[in-house]
Amino acid sequence: MRRARAGKPKVPQERIHLSDHFTFGKLIKFVSPSIIMMVFVSVYSVVDGVFVSNYTDELAFAALNLIFPFIMILGAVGFMLGTGGNAVVSKVLGEGDNEKANQIFSMLVYATAILGTVLGGAVCPRGKGFVCRRTRTAY
Repeated sequence: MRRARAGKPKVPQERIHLSDHFTFGKLIKFVSPSIIMMVFVSVYSVVDGVFVSNYTDELAFAALNLIFPFIMILGAVGFMLGTGGNAVVSKVLGEGDNEKANQIFSMLVYATAILGTVLGGAVCPRGKGFVCRRTRTAY
C-alpha cells in the first residue's frame, strides 16, 4: 500500500483558451495601462516641444527634435525587455521553478543596466559621447 505524499495536493492542469472567455471588457482592462502610458509619453513630448520652442531659440528646438527619436528607441527597448521579461518570468513561476525565475529576472536587470549604460553613453554631455564626437557640438 502506497502512502500519500505530504505537501500540496496535485491540482489537475487545464488548458485555458483565451478565445473561449475573453470579452471586450477584459481586453480593455488588459490594454488600458499600455494605452495610458503611451498617451502620457506623447503628451510629454508635445509639452516639452512647446516649452522649448516658446522659451528658447530654434537651435534648442532642433536639438530636441533630433534627439527625441533616440529617446523613443531607448524607451521601446526598455518596454520590450520589461514586457517580454515579465511574460517569461511569469511562465517560469507558473511552472513552479522559482530558482530559474530568479535567475531570469536577475539576468533581465543586468541586461537592462548594461544596455542602458551602453546606449546612454552614446549621447552624453560635454562632447564625450559617440554622437557628440561625430558632430563636434560645442556646449
